[in-house]
Amino acid sequence: MLRDAKRFHQALEVDEILREMKGNNVKLDSLTVNNVLRVYAAESDVRSMKKLMAGCETIATLQVFTALDMAKAYLRVGSKREAREHRK
Repeated sequence: MLRDAKRFHQALEVDEILREMKGNNVKLDSLTVNNVLRVYAAESDVRSMKKLMAGCETIATLQVFTALDMAKAYLRVGSKREAREHRK
């Protein structure tokens, strides 16, 4: 349970940092996108993952482990088709 609370807190921190970056007109780089996606994937927050991916002006290069974490998140919420897309 403590682990879940820690993950939730991380997701809230990430959301706040993203808001600050947007407010300061700071563009997301590939490393930031990968780190944020991994936090969302750990929380199985597929809605936020999709929103971030759609909002990226240029698609960031996904690291292998980020793509795998995203695939696992999609599997946890029952979306096998999207999990296969991120497994490649």
